[in-house]
Amino acid sequence: MLQLIPNEVMIKQQKGFSPQTKDWEFFYIDVDQNGSKIVNRGFQDVNNRLGLNCFECHKEARPEFDLVCENDHGCAPLPLTRAMFGALQRTYPRCQPAQPVSAEDAAALARGRAAQEGCFRSKIAVDQMNRRQRTAQTATPPIY
Repeated sequence: MLQLIPNEVMIKQQKGFSPQTKDWEFFYIDVDQNGSKIVNRGFQDVNNRLGLNCFECHKEARPEFDLVCENDHGCAPLPLTRAMFGALQRTYPRCQPAQPVSAEDAAALARGRAAQEGCFRSKIAVDQMNRRQRTAQTATPPIY
């Protein structure tokens, strides 16, 4: 099982379970102090909270990394720094006892939220552009 941030998990299943995803199953989960709830799970069709498809990003990892993304594994770079990941992990809702958030973690979390918002806005812009292109391609040309 790999879990870098609280809402995204990937689990390596037994050989042959999903050859397309090299036997990785992806999960999007809700997490709070009471536990975790699976929102979506699957292989090629799971999206994260930004609406980005897990497998589409992970399949870009070079073969020797078995779909595991890191800064130098061939995947698109994540808009989060190590400080942001650390802050996310230290403020994980299920970890007890809850520690006060340091000024450094608060700043890293704020930068992480801004980066995620930027990703989300970029994804919306790309989706809108793709919709316009599809509409233009299927539009009937005027008859004169």
